[in-house]
Amino acid sequence: MTLLLNTWFTNVSKNDDELIVVAFADNQITQKRYKITGKVFIDCTGDGRLGAEAGNYWTQGRESKAQYGESLAMDVADTLTEGTSLAFHAKDMGKPMPFKPPPSFTRKFTADDFKFRHIDSIAYGYWWIEISYPFENVS
Repeated sequence: MTLLLNTWFTNVSKNDDELIVVAFADNQITQKRYKITGKVFIDCTGDGRLGAEAGNYWTQGRESKAQYGESLAMDVADTLTEGTSLAFHAKDMGKPMPFKPPPSFTRKFTADDFKFRHIDSIAYGYWWIEISYPFENVS
């Protein structure tokens, strides 16, 4: 198994049986494009991107109690979705640069927050913003 971080699907090729035979993905940091072949493709994207690229049926939002018999679900379905995480960091450009700090609702991280992640340096700052309700971030 190969883990491709910061990468999302951009297209697929299907065979005559409508099964995916090739998936195409782009890394958003390196701009590297991947051509992925396999016998089985499992959509673990969190947002259904592989299935959507393949033209599969999908729904958006939270389902109602009646839809799947879930007693703890909402009475009426809606189209709300999970938030989106935006991570960004600053870099020394070798000369003074104008800088406006992120809004107060962002959290500034320290090296202790990245014990289990490969982050080369946070010397100039590393921030995370969650964009969520009431913003629609899927469509």
